[in-house]
Amino acid sequence: MLQKSRFVALVLGGLLLVGSAMPMVADTCEDRLRRDDEKVKRETEHHGEHSKQAESARRNLEKDRANCHVDEHHDEHHEDEPLGAYDHDHR
Repeated sequence: MLQKSRFVALVLGGLLLVGSAMPMVADTCEDRLRRDDEKVKRETEHHGEHSKQAESARRNLEKDRANCHVDEHHDEHHEDEPLGAYDHDHR
């Protein structure tokens, strides 16, 4: 029983060390869009304007733009609402 406790403590301690070593960096919409735009440019230069890679990078950029627009729109209209006011499921 003591060995089991030591093993569990060792595993949990290891997880805490690994988890605390990973930086917690917020990825903003601006950061994602900048990276997506750079990828579109790289893929276009490397593979060509109409390549699968460039098209895929452009689709990803458009998807992130749409998601960022939705996030910004939500923040603008609900910034005065109490936290959790719109967290319920609308199904």
